[in-house]
Amino acid sequence: MTDALAHLPDWGLYVAPDFPIEPFNDMLVSMAPLPDESKGYLMRAWVAVANRNRTCYDQSVAFADGLDLIPDDAYHYEAALFAFLTAGLSALECIGFGVHAIGFGLQPNEFPMSRPEDQRKVGLELVHKRYSKEFPSEPLTTHIGNLLKASEYQQWSALRNYVTHRSVTGRHITAVIGGPPVPDKIREFGYDLVPGLTVGLLAWLNDELRSLLRESESFVSRST
Repeated sequence: MTDALAHLPDWGLYVAPDFPIEPFNDMLVSMAPLPDESKGYLMRAWVAVANRNRTCYDQSVAFADGLDLIPDDAYHYEAALFAFLTAGLSALECIGFGVHAIGFGLQPNEFPMSRPEDQRKVGLELVHKRYSKEFPSEPLTTHIGNLLKASEYQQWSALRNYVTHRSVTGRHITAVIGGPPVPDKIREFGYDLVPGLTVGLLAWLNDELRSLLRESESFVSRST
C-alpha cells in the first residue's frame, strides 16, 4: 500500500501522492524559534494535515471502486464519500489550528491556547478574525479569508454537513434509450457520481494545502 506514497522520515510519515512535501518539511526548520508549547501544537496539527490528506487519497480510490458495485451494494461508495469529505475538511481545520498555534507562539495573549476550552474554540473563522486584527497585511491572512469565501470550500462543507447530519445522499438516475449512458447524480447537489468527483475535489484540496503550508512557513520564518 505504501508503494505509491512518499516517506518523510523526519516526521515518521508516509504521505499521499501530490501532497506538498517541500513547504511541509520546511516548517521543521522555521518553527524552531517558537516556544515549545506553541511548537508542540503546530507539529501535531501538521501531522494531522498530512494524515487527513492521505485519508482523502485512500478514500478517493475506495470511492471509485465502490461505484463499480452500484446498484447491488451502495454501501462502499457512500462510506468512502463520507470519509473523504470528513477528512478533507479536517485537513483544512487542522491547518487552521496550526496557524493559530503560530499566533499563540508570537502573541500568546491574543491567541490563547493553553486551556482545553481555548483550543475547542479554534476554527478557521476565528483564526481569520484574530489574524485580521493582529496581522492584517499578511498573505496568510488574506488566503484564509479567500478560502472561507471560496465556492469549492462552501460546497464541500455543505456536502459534508449533509452526509454527517442529515442522511446518505440520494441518487438521481437517468434512463437513456439508444444513446450513451448518463452518470447517476447526487440528487441534492447535482454532482455526477463518477470517479472524477473525488479526484477533482482532492486536486483542489492539494492546491489549497500547498498554498497554506507555504504561506504559513513563510510567515513563521519572517516573524521569528
